[in-house]
Amino acid sequence: MKRPAQPSGTFPWRFEPFLRARHWGRVVPPLVEAADVLVVLDCHFAWVAAGLEAGRRVYLSLSAIARQEAFGSPPSGRRLRCWQYARLERDAIAGADATVVASETHARELREHVRPPAFAPVMLHPVFPTVDEIPRVERAEGEPLHVLTLGRLVPSKG
Repeated sequence: MKRPAQPSGTFPWRFEPFLRARHWGRVVPPLVEAADVLVVLDCHFAWVAAGLEAGRRVYLSLSAIARQEAFGSPPSGRRLRCWQYARLERDAIAGADATVVASETHARELREHVRPPAFAPVMLHPVFPTVDEIPRVERAEGEPLHVLTLGRLVPSKG
């Protein structure tokens, strides 16, 4: 598959969610063949998914982005960006045969901030053991504990 073109120019930050979704919705569908299962991992691709043929569609919601925007974006653009993300997430949920969330809290945040119609998510509970189930790491007195985490450092993650 040919790699899709990246968005060109600088998006006005207040309209970035819709402009990014519109860009991907135009560029990606002609490059992709029909799929048996389509898994959408980001609401920016809700409009891409609408233009693709798929036997089954799954939206894996990793976080309630509209809720993050409601509390994390600059006050002057907060409502507009929050509304755009809520719309994109509603479209992703509406276009999916199943929506997967990680917890009841996540589902509640989507209900409060996104307000999807007829929302019955599939809940996948965390795959990691609870703190009480993790075996203790034995180390000598005074030896430092080294912890490694991997992730994206972006403002929306706080």
